[in-house]
Amino acid sequence: MQIKKHIFCDCFLKDVKNLSKKCKGRDLKVESVALAELLVKNPESLKLQVLLHKEDDFALYKSRLKGCSGRGKSGGLRLIWGVYDQALIFVRLYSKSEFSNIPVHELLDNLLNCLEEENQDE
Repeated sequence: MQIKKHIFCDCFLKDVKNLSKKCKGRDLKVESVALAELLVKNPESLKLQVLLHKEDDFALYKSRLKGCSGRGKSGGLRLIWGVYDQALIFVRLYSKSEFSNIPVHELLDNLLNCLEEENQDE
């Protein structure tokens, strides 16, 4: 699949801003984009991600990123992102220590609000 567009939800951008204070020296937005693009280009590694929701032409995933304190991925950051119509959509980025999990219905609400805002901007 060829990605033609990146969509950054407001809640994702707020998460990045808040986490950047803890993760000094890291560009979490760039890391998130690089990870999602890598996974989309390699379907075998995409199968190893947590699939949160799937419809005909849309999928929502949860992926792990290295934590801010240098700990491994299991205690680190969680990236919630989706693929829809040749676009990567970045929904949330949070620390595992802040939330163990965010309910899928809440993530889907965040996503729908984001897409509505995106359509209004166009």
